[in-house]
Amino acid sequence: MGDLYFATDWVIQFVDKFGGTFNHFRNVASELAGDFVVIQPSKMTRDGYEAVGFAIRIPSKDALDLFDNRIGKTSGLTDWQPISEEEFDRGKPSLLPDDPYIGIKMIEGLIESAIANENKRKQDKLNK
Repeated sequence: MGDLYFATDWVIQFVDKFGGTFNHFRNVASELAGDFVVIQPSKMTRDGYEAVGFAIRIPSKDALDLFDNRIGKTSGLTDWQPISEEEFDRGKPSLLPDDPYIGIKMIEGLIESAIANENKRKQDKLNK
């Protein structure tokens, strides 16, 4: 059986306490013989939250379940929908272009933090 391909939208949030950074997501997928990419760098959910579309290539449904158990449930990466190999192949391995002169990890962290702050502000406003 060949690889399986799934996608999900992730509402950007603080998940550092769970080890849930983009690079961590990629590393866990890699440990399970898979790959993790960005298929839509920025989108707005129906509720007005900023989200990122992620996709995973994984060798089996069991491997996807392991991924979910390790980080998916604590970081909100749980609503996986099947996609085609072509959709996955259009994905990018980073939130930003790979530029040797830019600290990608630092920039990605700043972007995630800024968006997470905005999403938290919106959530706090709704809870009042």
